[in-house]
Amino acid sequence: MKEILRNVALSVAALLVALGLAEACARVVDLRPTPSGNAVPAWVEDRQLRREAHWIELLAQSGAVARYFELYEWDRYLFYRLRPRLQLEMLDYAAPARIVPRTAWTVETNALGFRDGPLEPRAGAEAAPRPFRVLALGDSSTFGWGVPADRTYGAVAEAILRARRPGLDVEVRNLGVPGYSSFQGLVMLERVAPRLEPDALLFSFGSNDQTPTGISDREVYARRASWVGALQAVVRRSRAYETLAAGWSALRGRAAPAGERLERRGRENVSREEFAQNLAAAASLAKQRGLPLAFVSNCLDRDRLEAMQRAARQTGVPFVNGHATMVRRIPELRDGALLAEEVERTRRRYGWHGSEARRATQWVLLPDGCHPNRVGHHLIGQAVADLVERWLP
Repeated sequence: MKEILRNVALSVAALLVALGLAEACARVVDLRPTPSGNAVPAWVEDRQLRREAHWIELLAQSGAVARYFELYEWDRYLFYRLRPRLQLEMLDYAAPARIVPRTAWTVETNALGFRDGPLEPRAGAEAAPRPFRVLALGDSSTFGWGVPADRTYGAVAEAILRARRPGLDVEVRNLGVPGYSSFQGLVMLERVAPRLEPDALLFSFGSNDQTPTGISDREVYARRASWVGALQAVVRRSRAYETLAAGWSALRGRAAPAGERLERRGRENVSREEFAQNLAAAASLAKQRGLPLAFVSNCLDRDRLEAMQRAARQTGVPFVNGHATMVRRIPELRDGALLAEEVERTRRRYGWHGSEARRATQWVLLPDGCHPNRVGHHLIGQAVADLVERWLP
């Protein structure tokens, strides 16, 4: 038995030494291949690809899959997050091909990986008066896909509130992450928001909830919270692992046909019932912490829009219907009575195209028919400012 134990110990020691040497070499000489074309990073799970299958297909047609995933990195509890201290030029690949070249925009993130300026826990009560901080949690419509950071609805709302209340320091911070579901938003509310000491909250999720990934976000979270997730978190800190994973990713990217349709079947990542539960849980968390909360809808299907409206009534949470807010003001935009300069900028950038019904929404939406453009963000920002103003001291 002693001999067996000695051999096992020597084998384990040899393995650890070999792994240590491999890690040291990987850190001294960076052999990670540069992502190319349609290579998908190894950390991206197939379920995440299936959730964004249509979008990935659009990117693949332009050879831009690797470019898109430069935005993100792996996260144990949130599944993925935006890379911190990022500066990346992007294009709106959902636009018609002739328009794509003039849709360039820049994504910049802060040290915490959010699309905003410096965002740190605020100074203690003994320091100078602290700003009234509103955290805008949401998906790509809150993040501001295709829109400059200072033109998102959160930034617009902050500018309006500062103009209305010049004696009050108020800030609306953008915590939007493209692709996030309402469950991921709930995890952010529980794990991320408290560290940033908010005075009020906006919660805008749901458009990424209905994809049949075959496994729910809640089940994935349970797995990540277990020892499996803890082991993944350790392994992913290894440069040697990164090198092997990047090599496999590059090979997989070259082997996969561009634009290959991904299989979409099975249960939704967040069911309609779970969506309603997530909204109720968000309202309950905010109430426990004594924070005002509002729901903001963007790009929701009819079922989830009705579910958000119903949750708002049942919980007493204010509700901003983003799509309705934009659409009802299109006549003013057409007449030139509202945001004429922004409308003309949008017309020059994208042009009006497609069917009459599709053109009607391009006053306020990007060509994908989902994400607000600069004009749409401004209109939502005005509605959010009207709401938040009621919360100010």
